Amino acid sequence: MKSVKNMKLAADIVCILLGSFLFAFATNSIYTQYRLLSTGFNGAALLLHYSIGTSIPFFSFFLNIIFVIIGIKFVSPMFAVKSVIGISSVSVFLYLTEGIALPIDNILVAVIFGGVILGGGVGFALRHDGALGGMNILGKIINKYFGVSIGTVDMVFNGILIICAGFIFGLNIALYTVLARYIANLVIDNILEGFNRKKTVIIVSDKYREIADRIMKNPKRGITLLNGEGAYTGVDKHMIYCVIKLTQLARVKTIVMEEDPKAFMTILDAKEVVGKGFI
Repeated sequence: MKSVKNMKLAADIVCILLGSFLFAFATNSIYTQYRLLSTGFNGAALLLHYSIGTSIPFFSFFLNIIFVIIGIKFVSPMFAVKSVIGISSVSVFLYLTEGIALPIDNILVAVIFGGVILGGGVGFALRHDGALGGMNILGKIINKYFGVSIGTVDMVFNGILIICAGFIFGLNIALYTVLARYIANLVIDNILEGFNRKKTVIIVSDKYREIADRIMKNPKRGITLLNGEGAYTGVDKHMIYCVIKLTQLARVKTIVMEEDPKAFMTILDAKEVVGKGFI
């Protein structure tokens, strides 16, 4: 059991290092060419570099690590350790990749590919319980003492960075930064949720037993039966609740329509599924 945990920890660290490299590579090879900003304190380090020529690796490390130290009691010890690894390796890779520039002449192409690469780096780190910056920890501190959500803290801080970039470098750069941030967030979400997405299906049907039996046989998904009552008719109803893979949705729809064309079915996105049958 201990060896399995050690292997998982080693795999997590490798993925965090990979994420750090991708983040640093995107920053130096694409973002700095067009004065784009990344997020959080790394974005602040870039803004300082563009404005007064400070060292990106140094200020990225300094601004991030100080909040990890201040907020270490707000996160788990393992998350803190992985965050230190991520933040330190970002600074190292930022130093090692200085001077590298991809030959991209179109700023829109740079924004798209920069957002994809940078978002991929952040996503790899977060998926393995690490972080490449201290913004989340600052968010946890503010949330604890002032009740402001972590997402709001992140949005306000990055909004201030973008406004500053707009005043210093012009509106176009600020808008391109917003677009790059949006693309990066899409990539992060896909990595965190996994490309094999899940759906929650709720089915109301008088033939619930036949439908449930077929779903349990093929596509072999677990079923929970819920008892309900029609508000208008007062008649008892049975509902099927199950979580399936996106690739299994068409099969489930076919089963429902074959057994009961009048069935009522609701399909919802399942953002995260943990438990037997899902990794």
